[in-house]
Amino acid sequence: MNRMTPKLPAGSRVLFNALYENPAPRGLTDDLFAAVLPNDVHVGVGWFPELDPAGVYEICFYRDTYENQLTEPLKTRDLNEAVRFIEEHSEQMM
Repeated sequence: MNRMTPKLPAGSRVLFNALYENPAPRGLTDDLFAAVLPNDVHVGVGWFPELDPAGVYEICFYRDTYENQLTEPLKTRDLNEAVRFIEEHSEQMM
């Protein structure tokens, strides 16, 4: 199983990364990826509904708390699209 690691701006910190190609259903959780960009913008990725193979990745950028969203969350079943969204919006947030 290959881990997908988004390219982030220099100075970013990945807090955890469980983004895998073709994950087993038990790996589809609401906490798949989290990072903090140098300007304290957070990006989070989860799978919703959790553990449901019919669910979607949900990606959101926020400041301080998830309720303070800076982007409309992207919902997709395509992990490559999720990674592209993270990479593109990480650059735009700088």
